[in-house]
Amino acid sequence: MRFRIFDKQEKKYISEFLSQYYLNHEGKLFFIYAGEGKHNEIHKELDPDRYVVEMSTGKPDKNGNKIYAGDKLSYQGNTGIVVWSKAGCNYCVVKPNTNILTEWGLWWKDSDEFEIIGTIHNVKQL
Repeated sequence: MRFRIFDKQEKKYISEFLSQYYLNHEGKLFFIYAGEGKHNEIHKELDPDRYVVEMSTGKPDKNGNKIYAGDKLSYQGNTGIVVWSKAGCNYCVVKPNTNILTEWGLWWKDSDEFEIIGTIHNVKQL
């Protein structure tokens, strides 16, 4: 399961030590660091109000960049935001600043027709 982490306080994506972060079965984000003993790991839960976990859709855009929840996409002159739909159990694309689904969802279009043009955080993607 691929994911990326956005730090709201620092206003940037975390790009270092990604292998030391994990999500548990409840979707809580933890940082793992070594304690004093060889096998002594300390798991620190990170503040969910500070860190945003964005899951990969498993699909690349037309430039080969992996598409994540929270990405802004362009498709045939239109834009949309990638979101997870609990009702549909898949990733969908909604019109910006709404919860209205576009007619060009990720589940039935070839992802090489989409282009990532930003994220919901308005910062450059990793």
